[in-house]
Amino acid sequence: MKRLSTFGAWRNLVTLSLKGERQRGIMDDDKANRETQPSGNEKGSASERFSAFWHIWFPGMLFAALVLVFELTDLDLYCSDLFYDFSRGQFYWKRTWWANDLIHKGGYFAIEGLVIFALALLVLSFLKRGPRLVNAQRALTFFLLSVAIGPGTVATWKQVSNRPLPVEVQRYGGKAPYIKLFHGTHRGSKRFKGFPAAHASGGYSLMALYFILRKRGRRAALAGLALGLAVGTVFAFGQQVRGVHFASHNVWAAAICWYGSLLLFLFPFRRNVNGPLFLRRRKWNMTTEGP
Repeated sequence: MKRLSTFGAWRNLVTLSLKGERQRGIMDDDKANRETQPSGNEKGSASERFSAFWHIWFPGMLFAALVLVFELTDLDLYCSDLFYDFSRGQFYWKRTWWANDLIHKGGYFAIEGLVIFALALLVLSFLKRGPRLVNAQRALTFFLLSVAIGPGTVATWKQVSNRPLPVEVQRYGGKAPYIKLFHGTHRGSKRFKGFPAAHASGGYSLMALYFILRKRGRRAALAGLALGLAVGTVFAFGQQVRGVHFASHNVWAAAICWYGSLLLFLFPFRRNVNGPLFLRRRKWNMTTEGP
């Protein structure tokens, strides 16, 4: 009886120990959930910091104003005329190394390399499970989706827009008449694929960094936004001096990339682009067998 009583005491001790470990595990998981997902009060403050005017309405009004200017004036032609030599019948910098090799080809490979690097980090975060990599999973996923949605939408629209490049327009040595975006479409057997600006959209897709860096503060977020706008504008300039895009094409590309990232941020990611992509809870087996 004494040996049986001693065994029962050991069994109870082990059971209590397992229960304690289970409670500590659940508390640890709850703590991780609280750290990666803001509480109700924190969500409220984040919602207050997110201004619908500055993120949705102001960019929309600015975009609409620019589109209206391009439609009501000949600003597109004026911007392209600056880089076109009418006496020689070609764009000044069409065959320059810095426009072709550095900005066009180099820019393409730079964005492609950045995407491959981000994808490699995301895959590695699921293999090594290091805390820093795991906490970057949502940011990496958000970035990759933004780069896919923005330029992907632009590339798809190019296939159906039937808009010529400047070099394909009669004014600049081509055969197609110049028609503004809302003034009709081109007729004929040839299909043009010049609108919107695909190369510039690769640079403008980096505006996704604005949403990724919001948690680090307003300055960091604005720096990410400025970087995306700067890279996209450099890409746009390199294409425009070659006669490959009108200025308005780049405006549309920037708007598509901004609202693509914004929609991702508001809905699938619910304003949270930091932390693990999936929160896993530990499973415990609490079954014990009697003697």
